Amino acid sequence: MIDILTKGKQRVLFVLLAILFLSIAFQYSTIKNILYKVYKWQMVQPEIINGIFEILLVSAAFLAVVVFFKKSWCTAGIIIISAVFLYFHGILPAVILAVLYFEAMISLGRFSLNLLLKTKNEIIDKYLVFFLIGFLVWCFVSIICSLLGKGSFNDLRIVTVLLWLLSYIKGFNMPLLVHLLKKFSELNKREKMPSLFLIILVLIQSAKANTSLAYEFDSIWYGLRPEAVLVGNASFYDNLGMVSYVHLYPKLFELFLIPISNLGNFSYIIIINVIFYSLLMYTLIMMFRKLNQNMFTSLFYTSLIATIPVVSNMASTAKTDMFSTFLLVLGIYFLWNWIVSLRQNETRDSSQFWFSIISLTLSLGGKPTNILYVPFIVLGLIIYILLNKSTLQIKGIFKIKQYTTRYSILFALSILVIAGVYYRTYKISGVPLYPTFGNLWDKLGFEVQYPYALKNVGETAVLLDVMGFLSRWFHLFFDPQPYGHVIMLWIGNISLFLILSLGLFRLLGNKMELKKDLLFLVAPLCLVGMFYATVLPNGGDSNFYLVPLIMGTVGVIHHLTPCLFRYKKILFISLVLFIPVQSLLMFVSHPSWSYGMSPINIAGENNTDRLKNNLFQYNGIAKVEEHLKNSGSMDKCIGLGDDYLLNQLSCRMETINATASDYLGNSKLFSSMENLKEFINWSNTKYLIIPNSIPNDNQAIYGLLKEFHSKGYVVADSKYDLIVLDRDRESSSDTAINDIQLLQGWFTNEGSYSWIGKTAEARVRTGAAGLLEIKGFQPGVFGNVTIKVFADDELITQKTVTQGEFAIEHQLDSNEVINLRIEVDKAFIPKEKGMGDDIRELSIMINSLKIS
Repeated sequence: MIDILTKGKQRVLFVLLAILFLSIAFQYSTIKNILYKVYKWQMVQPEIINGIFEILLVSAAFLAVVVFFKKSWCTAGIIIISAVFLYFHGILPAVILAVLYFEAMISLGRFSLNLLLKTKNEIIDKYLVFFLIGFLVWCFVSIICSLLGKGSFNDLRIVTVLLWLLSYIKGFNMPLLVHLLKKFSELNKREKMPSLFLIILVLIQSAKANTSLAYEFDSIWYGLRPEAVLVGNASFYDNLGMVSYVHLYPKLFELFLIPISNLGNFSYIIIINVIFYSLLMYTLIMMFRKLNQNMFTSLFYTSLIATIPVVSNMASTAKTDMFSTFLLVLGIYFLWNWIVSLRQNETRDSSQFWFSIISLTLSLGGKPTNILYVPFIVLGLIIYILLNKSTLQIKGIFKIKQYTTRYSILFALSILVIAGVYYRTYKISGVPLYPTFGNLWDKLGFEVQYPYALKNVGETAVLLDVMGFLSRWFHLFFDPQPYGHVIMLWIGNISLFLILSLGLFRLLGNKMELKKDLLFLVAPLCLVGMFYATVLPNGGDSNFYLVPLIMGTVGVIHHLTPCLFRYKKILFISLVLFIPVQSLLMFVSHPSWSYGMSPINIAGENNTDRLKNNLFQYNGIAKVEEHLKNSGSMDKCIGLGDDYLLNQLSCRMETINATASDYLGNSKLFSSMENLKEFINWSNTKYLIIPNSIPNDNQAIYGLLKEFHSKGYVVADSKYDLIVLDRDRESSSDTAINDIQLLQGWFTNEGSYSWIGKTAEARVRTGAAGLLEIKGFQPGVFGNVTIKVFADDELITQKTVTQGEFAIEHQLDSNEVINLRIEVDKAFIPKEKGMGDDIRELSIMINSLKIS
């Protein structure tokens, strides 16, 4: 700074002070308008205070290891501290399984490339390439299996293990995790500091994956329960009767999740996104390195981007955004590598081009916004090619020294994978993409199937005048409180600060070379993001802007680099100020409005089951969940009430708020009793769940559902009723539904009988004779069992029965409504007795229950 002042350059002093002032002002606005105004309450909660203390403790332990240990011992210390942290947060088993899963993809990719190319030529950034190709091959094989009806959870787990074992035919390769640890041990102490910070970011998101508050609505809705909304008996091609369009998005990411899904713990799914977050950071580090940054600055710039709340906190969800963002950024990275190689390498090796278009193609199977982003990335490439004819020749894509045909085979596989994913939507709805492009499908000759309704989701765009435009962007960058879906996942203002800094440095007369290679790839992408942010209602969703936000920031940093070398101290300080503020905001925010991390548990317990049990008990629906869980099957439900609550029940739940919405589903399905019955029959709905008091919303639909009380039997809880639409029982001559209303404890009718648990209840209306007749079968698992029958909590009869058929008769008062309860003193679980996979607690079979 003194050296600069001695030159008498007052403009330099003004610019540097202005940049420092802007940085402080940006942090102040963030603290005042977001942390204090919005998250003031969260900031003082135990999850935040204890969490910050815990992270500081881990950071101190990391620092001590770096200072007092060298190389391999230092790396071992980092591993042990991280493993202990993950164990205490109940996430270690999920992390181990997810890492092995990704390593399987990498090994499969290495094997596939060696098999296809029949060479051991050195591949640039081989681990990223290996994962991409392994993921591609796995998806292709899994889609073929699914089309053949072999795509269940266990089927795809077997496929994954077999492909993994097959990959070792060509020998072993150093795992990515080992490679990263080796690279870490080679860093100097200065470089280890930002790398440790990135590790801490990953640990924080991992700990969020097991907090009972982090299971945000969208993840619960369609991401964390593929066993209910994605995979049927055969594969993800099964039509499960779901109407809401979130169940018909391109499901490539969800397909990838199938082998580690349905394990009884949400963390296994969420941790996959945490690893994609890690891969995204790895890609950014590699990108900055290729942009001629040294290792320290590459790690530092990656930290700047990784702490932006919308980037970091999308990692601890089950949504497709992190997966989609990674594939797009990876595609841009490969594409930029190819452009650079064309300028510098006369061999015209087009491998990076093929890897790029494969990655971009596969990204079309993720977030629907990618359908617009990918063409604009390609448009940027075309513009660059047209403006640099002497440098780039299109024939250079194909006129290469080696393997063009074989790379094109991989590209063809990526097309087939996307076609297979889109075929799922077509098979179910009648159109390849639903509801994207709206009525365009009609014009192209497609016919949407019942009960889906084409819609134009883009018609909600808003038009802003000049003041509205300026107000929109001011709020997005400095005070996003008016925009609910932005404040929960803020886009940050580091990108605006970098742009302003770049403009200020221009005042110094610095000649800045226009980085056309990256600029033309990034600029169209950023224009699309700015368009979304300008016209979407209420600022849109922050996760829509992930890719343009990340790549725009990378592009500005690339242009700002020469200034960093000249005035690095003041600019570095200005940038460093963003990291603690962004990190704190990341810590207190989340799309679920949760805060902090999961509490430490010495036993390393996962929170999923405990969360559900507490949630169901508190909301008066525990008996309903018990009946659904004990049924031993995953049947279709329609529910009215709290969507977050209902979507966690053990059935194929689709809520009224989603199904009866003109934006998400089709309101006509609930416009009349006739339409509702048609939809129930089409979707094979077995359960209706309604609150036992009139709700504030959807009262007309509540009235329709209420009428089904007389058409099924009811499991009643304190706040919700479960109506079982059992057609077999309804048609049985032994059961008059007007006289007998089965409540809890009865399992699904299995033809001539129904199992009951140790306790089964019914509400009965006796006739003129008042005769109760119960006929059943005692399976003889425990020898003799005693059956007691209660009427309005009074014991009226009991009988000890041996194996075989039995009958109980008792005279009741005539023309009375009575609560009947059957209690059996013994029960068994078939699975524990080696009698199959049935996990229900069973006692006896009831063949008929009659009242006369």
